[in-house]
Amino acid sequence: MDALTDRRPLALVQRLRRSLDAIEPGALSPRDYATLQTLRWELDGAAEARAYVTLDFSLLAPRLTPLTEAFQVLGAYPLGSAQALEDYLFLLDGVSLWLLDARGALQARAAERVFASADVTRSARAFLVRLRDDVARGDFRVADARVQALDTALVRAFRDQEAEESARHVQPAIDSLIRYLDTYTARALPRPGLWQYPGGKEFYRHLLRRNLGVEIEPEEAHRAGLSELRRVDSLLSVVRRQMGWTGSIRALHDSLRLLPQNRAVPVDSVIARARAELLRARDSLTAHAGWLPPALPTIRGATAGEALFSPDGDVVPPATGENPQVLVTQAWGTVDGRAEGPSLLYRWTWPGLALAATVGHKSDAGNPALVLHPSIATRLGWSEYAGSLAGEAGLYADPLAAYGRLLHEGLNAALLVSDTGLHYFGWSRAQAVAVLRPYSLASEAALDSLFVERVVQTPGVGGAATIGAREHAAMRAWMQRVLGPRFDAAAWHHEVMSLGPVPLPVLASYLEWWGWDQRRRAATPR
Repeated sequence: MDALTDRRPLALVQRLRRSLDAIEPGALSPRDYATLQTLRWELDGAAEARAYVTLDFSLLAPRLTPLTEAFQVLGAYPLGSAQALEDYLFLLDGVSLWLLDARGALQARAAERVFASADVTRSARAFLVRLRDDVARGDFRVADARVQALDTALVRAFRDQEAEESARHVQPAIDSLIRYLDTYTARALPRPGLWQYPGGKEFYRHLLRRNLGVEIEPEEAHRAGLSELRRVDSLLSVVRRQMGWTGSIRALHDSLRLLPQNRAVPVDSVIARARAELLRARDSLTAHAGWLPPALPTIRGATAGEALFSPDGDVVPPATGENPQVLVTQAWGTVDGRAEGPSLLYRWTWPGLALAATVGHKSDAGNPALVLHPSIATRLGWSEYAGSLAGEAGLYADPLAAYGRLLHEGLNAALLVSDTGLHYFGWSRAQAVAVLRPYSLASEAALDSLFVERVVQTPGVGGAATIGAREHAAMRAWMQRVLGPRFDAAAWHHEVMSLGPVPLPVLASYLEWWGWDQRRRAATPR
């Protein structure tokens, strides 16, 4: 059945929504109610998205492709029996089926004379070529450690079937989609931007609401990004004065690229420095974050496959008795990554995403829905907020570290401005890239790649970190007003992390209950 007219997914969403509506909220704990609200949010978004399916080219965006989830599931699937191995092969075959469906979806859109932009198709093709090469090289092959407890003969037969599945189905399916994109490129739109499609602006409004997690119009989001850039620019000028710099900003950035500590380095060097920095900062972070695990998170280099789907790095939530894993990619060793300095580390480890993953795991918040479908604004917002929290702990005493942190905040705000400009206001490519340039030390080629990956391919996502961090800070200020002198920042941080990356409205609703509960406890005689 045509992917654009198939009503079965919508009917399933509607049935699930009715089932959730039948649940009595009064019978749930506050945390279970937050889970119910999260599921409703997801289903409502899925139902609304059906109206815009023709304009949705996220299947071509490496940062949004469902293939990421597919390989996450394959990588975490427990392989403790012959049946589990058979199930794994079935799931692996599903990857090839999805790739064929993706080609069909593009053909269905083409029949409606709706085409992706040339930027999107070129980037998608480059991604698929890397994926094909990684699969052929065996980068996604099941690690020996995952099957070492099984019978040797069983594992040997599984290895043969795994290789056959890859060679006969997965790799040909990737090649088929690449060949289709080769012919598709001639019909691709010459410039990017959702505004140019019929209904494109309405679709962008939908994406902005769902990805940012707040009711916000594109005009307001654009103004918020500009306001944040003014704040960052003001602080950057203060730091430049502290450094004694009196020349042009461009000259300063040219000099920063040449500093030895900012030059690109291998991942191993980045990891060694990260561990040392985290140990040095532990006491200061504990005083502000409240609780830190006894052991550092596991910081390791990402495999080729992991880096393909998560080029900026990733955090793998902890399994039972384990620490979370922080996956470091070559992006951490680039000039931009090095210039960001300690703030990059704090955002990804403590008090950022690794700490949030640990606290959520200890609080039983690591349910599969949130692991596979975390709220982008809540997750990235916490990461950005954590970078500022490290500043409260006095961990940017070095002006260069402070400058690198502000450059990162400015880049995120610039992404929000560029995203709204390109997809809603009809900006040209040059206009959108020009907003990003003052907040990056990257080369023009690297900046162009960042623009395609973070703005062109992912409309409505670019402002998630900025808006999410703003909402976290606003909720903290709100709880400070509600609780007054009884407000405990460490307890508040722990509560936010323990709930997991739920949508921002769900987090706000839960915190409203938490604030009430804190007042009730304080008023109850002991």
